[in-house]
Amino acid sequence: GTKDLADAAGKGANKGFMREFFDCINAIQGVLNRGKMNIKAMGDILEEALQATTDDRQRQISNQLQDLVQDTNAVISEVKGALEQLKARSEAEDAKKPNSAEGRIRKNMQQAMAKKHQQLLLEFQTAQISFKRALQDRELREMQLLCPEASPEELGQMIEAGQTTT
Repeated sequence: GTKDLADAAGKGANKGFMREFFDCINAIQGVLNRGKMNIKAMGDILEEALQATTDDRQRQISNQLQDLVQDTNAVISEVKGALEQLKARSEAEDAKKPNSAEGRIRKNMQQAMAKKHQQLLLEFQTAQISFKRALQDRELREMQLLCPEASPEELGQMIEAGQTTT
């Protein structure tokens, strides 16, 4: 969890800095993987949401999604904090040994982790948008069944006004 990453990013004297650095990178990678699994689960839940036929089931799915969104937000925040801490420690180490090969290795690894963090953020935003659109499309189809004479614009206005099928 958050404490593990903070511990990994903030440890000091016991090990060599590079060993500790790679341990922290490994911990960050594990948390990023948790975020990726959450996003995949969001896709699975979307399928369930589109097939849900009762309000109770829709509520259960909504709660599952909310849990995944909260956990994924925590992952994104956790990784960001760990990367910032790692960067600060690495810069302090670079000040002691400027232009070292180890410094270049650390910088490359940090950039790779930052890119993975950014990719996770983009995938998360895409998943949220897809989920929202799919549910809006389903709601529109349901409204079309209830009001076949209404134009798409009228249906859109009815949905925006809160006149839904539930």
